[in-house]
Amino acid sequence: MLFTTGEIYKHNSRLGQIIGITTFKYNTTLYHFKKIQYAKPPLASLRFKKPEQFGSWEGALNGTEYGPNCMQFVYENDKRLIPNLETSEDCLHLNMFAPTDLNRNSRRPVMIWIHGGAFTNGQGMMFDGSKLAAVGDVILVTINYRLNIFGFVNVGKESTRNIGLLDQRFAIEWVKDNIKDYGGNPEMITIFGKSTGGTSVQLQSMIPKNRGLFQRAIAQSAYMDGIRDSDNYEKLTRNTGGILNCSVCKTETISCLDCLKNVSAVHLLNAYAKSAHNLDNEFSLASKIGAIGPTVDNELIPGIPINILTYPDSEASQMFNSIDYIAGSNDFEGGLFYLSLLGEKNFNLDLEKGIPSHIICNLFAPYVTRVFYKDCEVVSQEICKKYSPTDTTNSLSMETIFSANAYADFEFASLASKDLNFHSRSQRGTYQYLLTHEPNWGLIQTRPSWLVGANHADELVFLFGWENWYPTDIAVTQYEDDLSSKMMQFWLNFAKTGYGFIRVKLFF
Repeated sequence: MLFTTGEIYKHNSRLGQIIGITTFKYNTTLYHFKKIQYAKPPLASLRFKKPEQFGSWEGALNGTEYGPNCMQFVYENDKRLIPNLETSEDCLHLNMFAPTDLNRNSRRPVMIWIHGGAFTNGQGMMFDGSKLAAVGDVILVTINYRLNIFGFVNVGKESTRNIGLLDQRFAIEWVKDNIKDYGGNPEMITIFGKSTGGTSVQLQSMIPKNRGLFQRAIAQSAYMDGIRDSDNYEKLTRNTGGILNCSVCKTETISCLDCLKNVSAVHLLNAYAKSAHNLDNEFSLASKIGAIGPTVDNELIPGIPINILTYPDSEASQMFNSIDYIAGSNDFEGGLFYLSLLGEKNFNLDLEKGIPSHIICNLFAPYVTRVFYKDCEVVSQEICKKYSPTDTTNSLSMETIFSANAYADFEFASLASKDLNFHSRSQRGTYQYLLTHEPNWGLIQTRPSWLVGANHADELVFLFGWENWYPTDIAVTQYEDDLSSKMMQFWLNFAKTGYGFIRVKLFF
């Protein structure tokens, strides 16, 4: 496998000249363009506003280095994988990996990656698209979008909500409008993402205004509760204002936003984190700081997806049914339950030994019924009953498996199943996948002995290439190398043809 270090490359586009880097990797010449501004920096008066068009740039745009992360707390475990640890509100950038040549007539398929991170953290630059671009002869784009309170501020109906989703949509529009300049086909765009990135893919796939914006979508481990509690979001935002001495946030909307705009980005992020921690005094499916996200706004998102998709004639259903769609997950997504409970001191748990059933019955089931079933006690009891083992042999071991399965079924499997059932009535391709192999090295490092199987995010090492993820002291097996190649082929074939799977010699 031959690699060469990067050389400066200048490329002319309709928006102006851009300076990138060209390398030779995976037997292919690759062009890397980083930190491409797809919207105006959302600074000062543009904080909490919809993204605005950036337009052409003056002089040559330096696309040789990654831009900063959107405002967030960068997780310690992620730092090894992030080339630039800086955070800033001026973060609405995308990164592009293009193979072979940049001829406008090449018309290569385009894949746009939407990162996850509980709508609270994450960045496009963590995902090196070089291998997918080279192996598949596609253009791979990764994007940033505003997160946490910067992307999902909510002070009621008078405020613009779902700003982070609007950023994503704006980035997709930029790609559609400009990708020809880099050899891409604007009529062959696939969006894909994992976790809340997968949720974002699901939501973008049902927004009526997106009709024709992209042709295919892959939702990897999408969250069931991606559309969350709007009242809680508003309370969180107003409490953040209170911490920052914005007294108008108790009752006002516009005045509250104006006050929050005058606070430094760092102070706003810290106050939001404190507010989220104080508010989130019950079990949350996200982290203590990940207590915010998309909500129904009757504009971008007309309703809860699993509700509005039941109506095949709705505009959301028509949009959803106009694209090819893949949804899937990993076989032990419930391992994320372990991380959700880490640090909890109120439950008297020894998580290294397991998760007892009372966590499901007394914590998880009531949470689910409050958010989704209007506090229906019967539903809570049924969840408790279904996920409590009747066999008391190896009691804690069995309870742990049932508890993890409850989390995985509700959070991931049920959403994928519902989505696919709705989509299967369309005339477009509908596919499902399940990953069962546990890699030698996973993105989520902390694993107790009972956590066996493909955990949340484990597919990423195979999809983007283990070379970009595995530490140098971890050996990849031939099995994993082959699995990675097959997984890439599946995704790439879907992006090119709309068919999710191809005939390969199965080895697993």
